[in-house]
Amino acid sequence: MASLPQFEVTAVASRSLEKAQELSSRLGIRHPLGSAEELSQHPEVDLVAVLNQAPQHYSAALLALNSGKQVYCEWPLTNRLDQTEHLEQVARQSGRATLVGLQRRFAPSVRYLQSLLKEGYLGELRSVRMHASEGMFQAVRPDILGFTAPTQNFSSPFSIYGGHFLDLLMQIVGPIDRFQAVTLNQFPEVSLRPSGTVIATSAIDQFMLLARLRNGAPVTFHVEGGKRSGFGVQLDLTGSRGDLRLSNDCSFHSPRDHKLEGSQECGQPLREMAVPAHYRSLESDDLDATVQDLANLYSAFSQGTPTPDFGEALRLHRLLAEIQDLAQD
Repeated sequence: MASLPQFEVTAVASRSLEKAQELSSRLGIRHPLGSAEELSQHPEVDLVAVLNQAPQHYSAALLALNSGKQVYCEWPLTNRLDQTEHLEQVARQSGRATLVGLQRRFAPSVRYLQSLLKEGYLGELRSVRMHASEGMFQAVRPDILGFTAPTQNFSSPFSIYGGHFLDLLMQIVGPIDRFQAVTLNQFPEVSLRPSGTVIATSAIDQFMLLARLRNGAPVTFHVEGGKRSGFGVQLDLTGSRGDLRLSNDCSFHSPRDHKLEGSQECGQPLREMAVPAHYRSLESDDLDATVQDLANLYSAFSQGTPTPDFGEALRLHRLLAEIQDLAQD
């Protein structure tokens, strides 16, 4: 946010005022505060960014909305569907602008891919395959990731990676329907290091969807947590006139934008496609690509470009709940 001229970070809050003071001193933020209440009521704050863990999102976002502020919240919006429904209702009735951190749709490569689809590069879309995996959510995790293990925290690969990459998928190819689902918990016990704490959990760490698009094209979607090596994300689109592939060897915290490849020739390998410069809107590109995506999200919000709000977060949360219910039947 500090890299965008249309924003100024005016205050930071922490339950530890000392931490807030240290951060404000290091980053040049004028107002270090000791509570979310102070932040939400501060006269120099227009937009409150909720950046804590998912179980704390609801109370912090509700406080900011009730204080008359615009609100940005990381995904997932809350860890409970009824709380997400309530926040969406409060935001809609208040008329306050809201924003949710589903920033992957704003990657330059993704926006170029969307343009290629609109221009007819693929012809008729015939099939879609997406696989996203990561190595952090294994049976042994660092203490800092302890919050991801309890089922009630809604912070597993199912909710975090599933939400982010389902949103990305549907932004590219449109809504999915008529789906079947398989969900798995392959790490029923999670050990934290160095504390040695062991947490019993039923949180979903891997799931698969078989679905259709509204034009009838089949979709396979697979999220895999705790993959030891070779993880990343890959999206393959097959059309009547060509093929496109979006890939990255990091699904989160990637230093580079996705690689985009394509071909409209039969029997030929896919060729890398350079993303035109005008899709890269930031003045500085020395940030991690995931952070740049977030900066693009903030920039779009400030310019009035459509961005994911609490309404979209609710629709995505409901979809995940439907997937979970279907897999359990």
